[in-house]
Amino acid sequence: FLIDPDFGGAILRGQFNLGEGWLDFMPNTTDTRHFRSARGKDGSLSMTLRKGLAESSFVMVPYSNRIKDGFLQLQGAAYQLRRGYEHAIHGDLWHRRASIKTNQKSKVELFFRCRGEGCNWPCGFETVLTYELSGRRFISSIEIKNIGSMAFAFEGGFHPYFLKQIIHDEHKVSTAELISNVTERLDTIRPGISESGKFFKDEKTELLTSGFNLVEEKTDFDDFFRITSGSFAHLIYRDLGVRLSLKDNQNIRGIVVYNQPANEFAVEPVSHVFGRFDFEPLAPGCTKLISYETSLEFTP
Repeated sequence: FLIDPDFGGAILRGQFNLGEGWLDFMPNTTDTRHFRSARGKDGSLSMTLRKGLAESSFVMVPYSNRIKDGFLQLQGAAYQLRRGYEHAIHGDLWHRRASIKTNQKSKVELFFRCRGEGCNWPCGFETVLTYELSGRRFISSIEIKNIGSMAFAFEGGFHPYFLKQIIHDEHKVSTAELISNVTERLDTIRPGISESGKFFKDEKTELLTSGFNLVEEKTDFDDFFRITSGSFAHLIYRDLGVRLSLKDNQNIRGIVVYNQPANEFAVEPVSHVFGRFDFEPLAPGCTKLISYETSLEFTP
């Protein structure tokens, strides 16, 4: 994994070695970081106005996905977040520079502090982002600390992209299948925005639980799903005899599945539902841990 501490602790590339050389299973974005320079009408760096993918994976803190129009109503108060034109998408950590706490062969710890006028959240926070490689397990964790003076909501998640097709043995191609242990899909009026807040089972839920080929299936996804505990998604590359399993370690309460025509798709483990903060606020000085792992397994 190639990690960029200067821009949100993003992962720029993910590979595995099956004994005959390194293969990309995440998009290689080492040469596309210039897409990060896109800015919105308020001068802020923009996610939605980029012309291409700039990271293989990034973290979302102090919330995941979107808050409609960037208008936050919480604990009897209302707040207008910046980047409301793109629903303040994906939190306020993805563009920030980190301090390096630990830099070891199998473990990296990055530290972020966000407070005051430069912070796009009403309450200040610190975050420790940890990546750890243990055998065939890659563990991603974010620990959020409330450094403000009031109890407030803090949530988050991860936004990893994976390749639909892996090229190996020079010209051979292995196509991914996705199987996920989801139970219900959130009703949305447009991507990331739900008015009703209702959940239901539908054909997308059934498609994920039964599994499907990510190239042959043309259904577009940009949806939040509730999940069962434990392993919530499996990415299977049958021609390679490889399965990547994603598992909840702490406070993963749902996933966002994003599948569009390009060769990348995303399975995003998150701690809360789009725009909702249903859990007890975090008291000053307290911390919250959000963590998942990706494991590499060999299949018959």
